[in-house]
Amino acid sequence: MRTIIKFFLLIPFLLSAHGNHGKMPRSWDFWPQYVLPGSAENYVGPRSPIVTSPISLFAKRPLSMSHKGEHATDYLTNLMTKEELPSTEFTIEMLTVDHVNRPVGAFVGVTQGIESEVKWLLGFYDNDVYFGEIKNAQTATIELKKAHRSHGKTTEGIESIKKYWNHLVGVYKEGVFTLYNNGKVVAQKETNTTKFNFAEDARLEVSAFLDNEPYMDLGNAVRLVNFYEHALSGEEINSAFTKQYDMLENGLIFDGLFHYTAGPYLNTVFENSINILWETDKPAKGKVYWGTELPYSDSLEINEAQRVHKVTLENLKKDFAYFYNVKSISVENEIIESGNLTFRTAPEKGQPFAFAVVGDTEARPFVNDKIGKLIWEERPDFLMLVGDLTDGGQKNHRWQWTHEYFLGMNQLTSRIPVLPAPGNGEGDRVWYDHYHNLPDKTMPYYSYRHGDAEFFMLDTNMGHREREDKDFRRKQREWLDKALSESDAKWKFAGHHHPTYSSDENDYGDTMREQSENGDLNVRNDFVDIYEKHNVDVVFFGHLHSYERTHGIKNGKVNNRHGVVYVQTGGGGGNHEKPSPTKNWFTRKVFSDYHFTLVNVVDNTLTITVVDAEGRMRDQFMIEK
Repeated sequence: MRTIIKFFLLIPFLLSAHGNHGKMPRSWDFWPQYVLPGSAENYVGPRSPIVTSPISLFAKRPLSMSHKGEHATDYLTNLMTKEELPSTEFTIEMLTVDHVNRPVGAFVGVTQGIESEVKWLLGFYDNDVYFGEIKNAQTATIELKKAHRSHGKTTEGIESIKKYWNHLVGVYKEGVFTLYNNGKVVAQKETNTTKFNFAEDARLEVSAFLDNEPYMDLGNAVRLVNFYEHALSGEEINSAFTKQYDMLENGLIFDGLFHYTAGPYLNTVFENSINILWETDKPAKGKVYWGTELPYSDSLEINEAQRVHKVTLENLKKDFAYFYNVKSISVENEIIESGNLTFRTAPEKGQPFAFAVVGDTEARPFVNDKIGKLIWEERPDFLMLVGDLTDGGQKNHRWQWTHEYFLGMNQLTSRIPVLPAPGNGEGDRVWYDHYHNLPDKTMPYYSYRHGDAEFFMLDTNMGHREREDKDFRRKQREWLDKALSESDAKWKFAGHHHPTYSSDENDYGDTMREQSENGDLNVRNDFVDIYEKHNVDVVFFGHLHSYERTHGIKNGKVNNRHGVVYVQTGGGGGNHEKPSPTKNWFTRKVFSDYHFTLVNVVDNTLTITVVDAEGRMRDQFMIEK
């Protein structure tokens, strides 16, 4: 059964095959094509040509392609056949990423026979890197440790690009295996093998070992594979590394292919307008088409060529379904389009609506994809994202936006608007501001009205903000107090990243050894009294990668009639965290798993439902006015 499941997971991979003769390499780009199901399917991310060379799955698992007792979970084979495989010299290049906290790995190599006997391989598993041949179960393989980081210091082993990427190149020539990492020689091994003898069914194969991350696909671990039928020089390898580094630095996904690197990305939606953002890999002009039916009745043209565009569609009908399409034209006159997408404008007061809440989508686009599809099935009006959209997508880690956040979320966020708050993962706000088109561009906090509810989105990165403005906390607190006092909304919600109350095991003190602060004291001191003063109904936050709902709280005590309910919903993709070993006075429900929260607002009744990544309901409660 598992093999069948993995077969269908392989289908969406986009692969490209380029030249295969002379000095040109055989090349394969790997990129999961995450799309919504059914008629909503529309791939708005980067495009790549479909591979033309034969690809098929083994009839059974490749028993020889195993590591430490783990068999390959995803694998592609027949990328090259015996007739195409050089036997005296070659170069194999991989760009890999390992941004999870559990052991995973991937290899490219030549296998043969029904049991997939491995002749040679290049790749990684957890913190180990390998290159070399396999002989009768006796390896002649270089084995190296990737750099281990402790408290920000690199201690030993080969280093990664931007912490998580490795550009691995293996060169075989005259019986010598030479391994390059990030453009530099890191190891050599001389063997007695000067020529490989392959069986008739020998083939080039890419295999991934992902048992410890069950939602992960091969394309999340391997970005590209290039195979050269000759030995590259050190200068050529360093040049190839520099190219890949520059692409990551600039948020570029495909080389030589005009593509979207972000969006179309819907931000806040109002009764008569909506904000849209998109970015291309090179400067481009743009045009947005929209209307209440096809063909589109309206359009907006952007004649300035630049990578990112932020537009507002105005004069829309309230509470109405719209269709739209984004067209981009590069300076070389290349054209890409998003295809037909959808959104709905906000309802007027008195109308029911629903919204979803997710926190900490960081690092796992394959989990984002899973959660995103479940959210889509509920058709919420918008998505509240309470921080850590990325794990650390700050100034020098743009790739965490282009290669992770938008990869996992864009299928959903091109159809459902996002209402975000910044987390510590994007605390410097460099790319957070770059990739958002929010109502108030002058302050890092804002309010938003939708139907009978008003939302107050706050920035709890106190350290970052106070370094920029020592008076930040006072200003935000005063703004929140004033904004809430002026609100006439029936329902009031707040959203921010860091927790007011939390039972996390060790973020605010080691609960196995001592008493905990049970949350961020700065956040609690700045906001809780104002929430209680103005009768805020529910406060959503993340930061801790688990779910927790409190009783209603007022004046530091349980008050389920008049208190504020706090919901920690940090299950969007970050590493799982555990609650304390004993129950806290404020806790009503707690669990550790990937999840999202759905909120339905109907007149005087609020219903909140929590669903995990397998579609199971894990919590539900109601509040009535």
